[in-house]
Amino acid sequence: MIVAVVAWLEGEGWALDQSPHDGGPGIVVARRDGQRLTALVSAATTAEGVDAAVGALLRTIDPAEEGTAYALVVPEAVVRYAVRVHPEVRHRLGIEVHGVDGSGRVRGRR
Repeated sequence: MIVAVVAWLEGEGWALDQSPHDGGPGIVVARRDGQRLTALVSAATTAEGVDAAVGALLRTIDPAEEGTAYALVVPEAVVRYAVRVHPEVRHRLGIEVHGVDGSGRVRGRR
């Protein structure tokens, strides 16, 4: 999934600062037009796994860092678990949720 997310970000004009190897949860950090994006990519397949990924993403948030957006990227099949966090809470924290389908296409959610 990391490979798909990195390709998608680069296609959207983001320049990578940090990217882990494919195969597990990882943090991808990218910059574009003065904005920083920190994305946690998780291959979680259960509600509990997504909850753990949400917690891990929350731990990356630095309130002193302005201009940083956050994203949780999970398989499309479990996006429904990630969006259980109230939309207003996600909005206030600057968190977007994205799903990756079976063909590796990244789809945005808010």
